[in-house]
Amino acid sequence: MLEYRAMYKLTERQNIILRSVVETHIETAQPVGSRAVIDRGNLQASSATVRSELGYLGEVGYLNQVHISSGRVPTDTGYRYYVNCLMNVQNRSGFDAEMADALFAISQRVEEADDFVEQATEFLSRLTQQTSMICAVNPHNTLVRYARLGIRNSKIYLQGTSCILDQPEFQDIQKAKPVLRAFDEKNELIKCFDDEVEEERITIKIGQENRPCAFHDCTVIAKRYYVSGENAGTIAVVGPKRISYMFAVPVVSRMAEMVGAILGNYY
Repeated sequence: MLEYRAMYKLTERQNIILRSVVETHIETAQPVGSRAVIDRGNLQASSATVRSELGYLGEVGYLNQVHISSGRVPTDTGYRYYVNCLMNVQNRSGFDAEMADALFAISQRVEEADDFVEQATEFLSRLTQQTSMICAVNPHNTLVRYARLGIRNSKIYLQGTSCILDQPEFQDIQKAKPVLRAFDEKNELIKCFDDEVEEERITIKIGQENRPCAFHDCTVIAKRYYVSGENAGTIAVVGPKRISYMFAVPVVSRMAEMVGAILGNYY
């Protein structure tokens, strides 16, 4: 995983500027200029001052300037600093209730756990507008339990693969092809999730932090889910690096908890 450069401790104003660039770029997919930063951050500073700060953030590796006359875009390290230090995940209790109701309704429509997981994966893709997957990786000591659940050993459920084509970053089909090919490599995806997703905590892999080279222009947000206290697999979304972290991170986290709890009712 890339580490943000802690030696470059940012000032409050630099934090506001970096947050403004990241969040504006997430929304627009365009380079961000000083005027947009001032407006979004409600900064009492001149354009010249903000441009100087943007230059510094570029020097320390958090921003790139695509062209000399253009605005800035975040680097992988800039996104990492944002996720680690600047992102505000809001209380979404009302939204959580809606998610829980939707997943419960799915569980009432289907008899087999396998069908529930497949439909839950589709629901996650619709919710986030990103490619979603649920990977059922079954440790040897849970094979009997999973046989009772009706889920085959080491299976991946994948929905919304075409969502990647809706992103401006992947309008070039030559850039999108490696990602689409990676989605076809089910065994490699299973290995990736089994090896690299942390226990209990949500895992966010940005750009080159992802082991598959095909995902170097992507962010993967993943979390393990547990059935009756035992590791049962991983839930994840795959999107561009400018994915809406403030939305996707809590959604994936809560989905993992809810899916694990509902699967526990199938046996």
